[in-house]
Amino acid sequence: MKSFLIHLRLPYMFGVLSAPYLISAVFAENLNWTEFWFQFIVIHTLLFGGATAFNSYWDKDEGPIGGLKSPPKLAEWTRYVSLVIMFLGLVINYDKSMLFNGLYLFSLALFWVYSSPIGRWKGHPWLSLLTIGLSTGTNSFLMGVLALGDFLQWWHFTTSIGVAFMLTAMYPVSQIFQIDEDRLRGDYTFAVRYGIKGIQSLYSSFSGIGISLVDIGLFQINLYLPVLFTIFSVIPIIIVSTRLKKLKGSMDEYEGVMRLKYVMSFSFVILSLCVILLKYLGYWIT
Repeated sequence: MKSFLIHLRLPYMFGVLSAPYLISAVFAENLNWTEFWFQFIVIHTLLFGGATAFNSYWDKDEGPIGGLKSPPKLAEWTRYVSLVIMFLGLVINYDKSMLFNGLYLFSLALFWVYSSPIGRWKGHPWLSLLTIGLSTGTNSFLMGVLALGDFLQWWHFTTSIGVAFMLTAMYPVSQIFQIDEDRLRGDYTFAVRYGIKGIQSLYSSFSGIGISLVDIGLFQINLYLPVLFTIFSVIPIIIVSTRLKKLKGSMDEYEGVMRLKYVMSFSFVILSLCVILLKYLGYWIT
C-alpha cells in the first residue's frame, strides 16, 4: 500500500501537472471556486495519480522516473486499483455535464492506451507526446474552465492547445534517465529516438508555439496579459534551455532536472494563483 501511494506521485501532480488546470481560472468569467478546487483534487489525485500508478505497474522501472528517484516495486493488485480510482472520479461526477465527463473519460482512455501493452503509445515518440499533451494539458485546462461554470469559447480551445505544447516541451526530459530501461522494454520513446539533442530542440520549438497560442487566448480577455505572459515565460525558458544544453544524461543530473521541471511548472502555478487572487478580491481589470 505504501508503494502504491508513493506511485501516485501527488507532489509531482500538484507541483508540475497542475499548471494547465490552474491557468484556466485566468480565462473564466464565472467563479465557482468550490467546484473548481473540488475538481482540482479529483483530477490530480484520482485521474492523474491513478494514471501514473497504472503506468508504473507496466513500466516496472528501477531507475529514476518523473518525480521519483528510486521507484518501489508494485504488486499485481495495484494494476486494478489504479484503474478503479481513475473511474471513481467519473462516479463522483455522475451529475456533471456530459462534456466535462467526456473530457475526463477521454483522458482516462488516453492514459490506458499510453501504458497498456495493448496500445503502449508510450513506446512511440510522437504518440506519447500527443497523449500527454491532450490528457494533462488540453483536457485539464478545459475541465478547469467547465468546473468554474463557463461555456467553452474558441479561445479556450486555442489556449488549451498552447498549454499542451508548453507542458509537453518538458515532458521527454526525464526520459533521458530511462533510455537503457526503455530500450530493454522495447519502448521507442522520444529520448530513445532523438536523444538529448532532439529533446533540446523540442523544448525550444514547443515552448515558442505554446506561448504564441496562449497569448492569442489571453488577448481575448485582457490587453496587457499577453505581453506580461510572454515576458514572464521567456526568462525561465531561456534559463531552462541553457541548462538543457549542458545535460549529458548522467544519473547525478537527475535532481537538477527535476528541479528544472518543478521551477518551470511552479512559476506558472504562482502566476495563475496571483491572477486568481486578483479576480477573487475584485481587482481584475479587463
